[in-house]
Order: sequence, then structure tokens, then C-alpha cells
Amino acid sequence: KALLGNPDLLVLDEPTNYLDLKGVTWLERYLTHFAPAVVVVSHDRYFLDEMATQIWEIDHGRMNTFPGNFSKYRVLKIERDLRQAKEYEAQQEFIAKEQAFIDRYRAGQRSREAKGRETRLGRLERIDRPDLDRSISISSGGASRTGQVVISTKGLKVGYTDGDGPIELLKVPDLKLARGSRTAVIGDNGTGKTTFIKTVLGMVPPLDGFVAVGQSVKVGYYSQGVDDLDDEQTVLESFLDIKNMPFEDARSYLARFLFQAEDVFREVGACSGGEKSRLALARLLITEPNLLVLDEPTTHFDIPSREALEQVLLIYTGTILLVSHDRHLVSLLAESLLVTANGEVDYFKGTFDEWSQAQRESEVQEATARVIKRVKAAPRFQPVKATDPKRRNPAAPVIDMEQVIVDLEDKLKEIETQLQIATVNQDFEAMTRLGEEHISTQSRLEKSLEDWDT
Repeated sequence: KALLGNPDLLVLDEPTNYLDLKGVTWLERYLTHFAPAVVVVSHDRYFLDEMATQIWEIDHGRMNTFPGNFSKYRVLKIERDLRQAKEYEAQQEFIAKEQAFIDRYRAGQRSREAKGRETRLGRLERIDRPDLDRSISISSGGASRTGQVVISTKGLKVGYTDGDGPIELLKVPDLKLARGSRTAVIGDNGTGKTTFIKTVLGMVPPLDGFVAVGQSVKVGYYSQGVDDLDDEQTVLESFLDIKNMPFEDARSYLARFLFQAEDVFREVGACSGGEKSRLALARLLITEPNLLVLDEPTTHFDIPSREALEQVLLIYTGTILLVSHDRHLVSLLAESLLVTANGEVDYFKGTFDEWSQAQRESEVQEATARVIKRVKAAPRFQPVKATDPKRRNPAAPVIDMEQVIVDLEDKLKEIETQLQIATVNQDFEAMTRLGEEHISTQSRLEKSLEDWDT
């Protein structure tokens, strides 16, 4: 609705939160090439890398601006923070040295010099102490050893049963998830990703086939953050429900998830979405599972918390099965993909970037094949031999109009093929150039046909 209003300024607040891959990709292309000025609030780093040309950072009550996309912002921010820290430390060292001189000679023979230094020191513009960001501090617990095959499926069909009978969502190929593997489940909204995960975990019965969990597997399931939390419990009580331990140990552990001081006595129902997600993650990791099943784990997380979670998962030695629309997380973590589409699960051995490249190449090939098929099916110009020789001007140079028309038709079809490929690749510069060339060639062809008729 906001896009259809043809605004001069488009303001978007977390626009990718509930969009699937297809929706996010379309939005990125629109905002990058067609939209007016855009101000967007987002924690989606992949999205910000694709569309942002400037970053406005709100940090400890101050607004800072950086040129470029998110990746460039991170580099510039680190450089700025290091520079500010060095400047602050140098000034503090200077202040301490001056103050020591003032204190030593305040009442001695050099009291006038000491007083002058004290005056100058009082007028010195102080550099603020660099602020430190609060972020989750998580260490990865050791994952106990499992059998070689952690999860396997055979003839599995995923779905649910309602009043009209079974509704099949997905046919799953026979799978074997190996110990230590990292697999991401991706696909459009509504294709059955969460139902697939719940079927694998035995929470939803399969319509057909079976799932086998390997030997010594201890599952840790993160269900979009907050499903199992009791709003009436305090944060501390909710945590202790999972693992009983001394209060001080529990409070120390929760502090690493930013629940400090009196925060642990707040009711879960009064917590924000991000706080509930952090609590759910704390409850999960304290159990030290050797199979992590994560369903949209970064929802409600700010960027520092997402990065902290990524570092934990990168050094985690167990097996990971992940459902996520967070392309940065999937790109960083997954070694293979399960892609849900058209009622089936396709296994892709490779990273998200490799899959994305394969998808683009496939789209280009399909688009080219469609254009070639259309070109072959299009009727070609059939010349009709002129019967009245008087219609040709004997003084005019001889022009083979038949060949001119055939050449223009061939050129038009070639432009259409290139234009289709440029459209698939979102090469908007080429699209503009080819579009103008198509109009010009079409005009020349029409003029040549008129000349031929007359």
C-alpha cells in the first residue's frame, strides 16, 4: 500500500521481518532501482548491504552518519571507535601528567607555572569516554558425541489433518543428516518449513514414511523464541525451570544474556520481544544439546546480539538444523540447504551464495529458452514479388528491401533476447539501452514495411 502511493519519501520500519526470500529480493530490487528517497529501520544486514547508500546510526543517544552500505559502515565504525579510544587515552594521559605537575608545584617555587597549567587544563575541551555496547556474551558449551547419522528420513510426507482429511504440504527425499553438519531450511512463506521441523522432532505425526533420530542425540529446540515461556513467572524462575542451580550461578549466567541486577525478577510477560528471545536462548543453551534445531532464531534480536549468536554457532561442535529468513546467518552458517517449493523439499549441497548463483543462472537459461521458443514460433516476413515495374524509380539506387526487412526482424529478435536476459539479471542500465534500441529498430522496421508496400 505504501509503495502504490507513489511517495516522494518512503519510510519503512523493519520491512523484511515477515517477508520470505522472494519478497525480500523483490523489495531490494524495487528500492535500489525504482524507489524515491528511502529511510528504513532494519536489523537485516544482508538487506542493508544490498540497498543502503548511507547508514544513520543511533548510538547512546547520538546520531552518527556513515557513507555506504552496512559492510562499509562496520569498517568505518571500527576505525572511528579505535581513533576515538586512542584520542581519549592520549588526552587522559596528558591530563594526568599535567595534574601531577600542578599538585607537585602548587605551593613551591613554580607555583605561577602550576597555576597557569591549571587554568589551561580547566579550559581544555574534554574528549568523552568511548561508550561500550552491551551485547550477549555466550560461550559455546561442549556438545556430547552422537552417532554418525543424527537424523534420517524414509519416504517422508509432511502435512496435517483437518476435518476434510490429510493435507499434504511436502514430499521429502530420503535424508541423512551427518554428525556436525549445518543445514538450513529455506523457502517461501507457507511452504511448510515449520511443519517439516516439527515432524522431524516428532511433534507432528508424518502423513507417510518415518523419521529416525540417531543414537545419543540430545535435541535443543528454539521455536521462534517464546512459545514455551510462562508470562507469569519471573525471568529467574523461568530459567530455573529448565535447570536447577544455585541462585547466584543462575543470575551470573543470565547476566551474560543482558539480564542484570533486578532484571531477573521482572515477570516474563513484561519483557520485550527481544528479551523473551534472549531468555529462550539462555534456557536452550544451558541444557548443552548436541543437536540444535532453530526456527527463526534471530527474530527480535538486535545486530550485536545476532553477531554474538553467530559466533556461538560457528564454534558449536554439534549438529545444526536451521530455519531462517536471515540471509546473513544462513550465508555464514549453512553448508547445505533444504529448499521447500512446489510441495517438495530439494536438497542442495552447498552454501546459500552458491545456491543463489545457481538460481540466477537457471532463471537466465529458462528466460533465454522462452525467448528462443517465441522467436522460432514468430512468423517471418514473406516477400511478395512486385508486379508493376513502374513503381520503382529507375534513377534511385537499387536497395534490396526484402533483405533490409529480414535483417531488421532478426535484429529485433536479438534485442528481445538480450532484453529478457537483462531483465532477469536486473541489469537496469542494459534494460534502458536495449529498450531504446528496440523502439528505434521497431520504428525502422515499420517504415521499411511501408516503403515495401508502396
